[in-house]
Amino acid sequence: MLRHHRSARVALAGTVLLTGLAALLPLAAVGPAAGAGPARPYDVDGDGHRDVVVGAPDHDRHTGAVVVRLSRSGHGQLIPLPRPALAPDTPRFGDSVTSADFDRDGFADLAVGAPGDYPTPLSLGGSVTIYHGSATGLTLAERLVSGATGAGSATFGTEVVAGDTDRDGFPDLVLGGDDRTGASGVWVARGGPAGFDAARLTQVAAGHNGMGATLATGDVNADGRLDVAFGCYGRTTAAGCDSGLLLGDPAGLAVAQRWSEPDVGEVAVGDVSGDGFDDVVLGEGGVHNAGAAGRVVVYLAGRSGTRPASRTVLKQSSRGVPGSQQRDDEFGATLALTDVDRDGRQDLVIGAPGEDHDRGRVTVVRGAKDGWTAKGSYAFGEATRGVPGAARNGDRFGQALSALDIAGSARPDLLVGSPGSGHGAVDVLVASKRSWHADGSRLLTAARLRIGTDGSWTPLSEFGGVLGVRGQS
Repeated sequence: MLRHHRSARVALAGTVLLTGLAALLPLAAVGPAAGAGPARPYDVDGDGHRDVVVGAPDHDRHTGAVVVRLSRSGHGQLIPLPRPALAPDTPRFGDSVTSADFDRDGFADLAVGAPGDYPTPLSLGGSVTIYHGSATGLTLAERLVSGATGAGSATFGTEVVAGDTDRDGFPDLVLGGDDRTGASGVWVARGGPAGFDAARLTQVAAGHNGMGATLATGDVNADGRLDVAFGCYGRTTAAGCDSGLLLGDPAGLAVAQRWSEPDVGEVAVGDVSGDGFDDVVLGEGGVHNAGAAGRVVVYLAGRSGTRPASRTVLKQSSRGVPGSQQRDDEFGATLALTDVDRDGRQDLVIGAPGEDHDRGRVTVVRGAKDGWTAKGSYAFGEATRGVPGAARNGDRFGQALSALDIAGSARPDLLVGSPGSGHGAVDVLVASKRSWHADGSRLLTAARLRIGTDGSWTPLSEFGGVLGVRGQS
């Protein structure tokens, strides 16, 4: 079984051709239309289309890599760790990824986390690498390394999300991580015209045992400011392992609420109740709880943040939800929120990668006034008609999820990672009026993308294990 300290992820980005630290693509003469403004996240070449970026942190004995699928050509390129790998370190480059137009030039940029990127073998650290977009793709811009930024031994790169926390017009980075001593936290690296200033790095939350290892952004109290929900993957709430909420105010982000919710491997933020407030959904799929069947916890939101009395728990044993509650299902290991039926409420897309001997399955539960309703819910896997690929034990279909419009239909398509399927795969399911359909759906693999600068393909470990999600940027 593939079990990690955090859940997997999917992101979107654009053209890349990088083979090392000094490999920078030349700028092209073309670019976004004058006055077009900042690019949408993940549109790194400024062509108006979001391209697919998949993290493969276990590639090359956990050195890691990021794979980019080009929207126009359909080919793939590989972004390696931007420094030589040093045995016995395990950087896990690509363990997290997010996007925003950090320099506001009309091209979306990419931030890639590597929580094991230690300055020297067996030391403590972690890094986030920034790549700037252009008409021809991404260029290496700067790196934030934990020990060099005043954040002590925090393993930067465990989680990274983007958003404008101080409302200065430039997106900031919110970083979550822990270290080998058990200390954890959430930091903000503020952006600006000159990039990210290490001197402006601020810790906004502190805890232990994986607090902050998963993050999601939204506007929980509907005040127009960016808020951030965080989860903790530790086994218990002892020693500071809490999940919680950071609310934005004129001074920046500040902890407003903490919940006794351990074993959280995924957090999502979105309006599931349809009342105008972004609610918080926690996936407790058994990050450290071996044999866990898993569950999802929903907190509804209001003017002061989430409302603890509104807390509801969703399981496969909940009445009307497809499937049954069994050991090792890992229901809730991954989450995506999207308005599948277009009723104004975000619906819950829930991954259970351990289902049926690690074949994996995805369940869709409708959003409702009280958070969710089992009425109309359904589940699917690789054996479902119209889903590309073949179901095999160990595929772990649903270990990564992302609901984003990549087909340009103004409806959210669904990307599903299956890192155990051969060298790994990503199913791209095209949106229909109230679901996803087989027409146009396709399977992305390293071989089909012909990853490699020489036209060959490079075998990857667990391709599709990391996907960037909406609500991270």
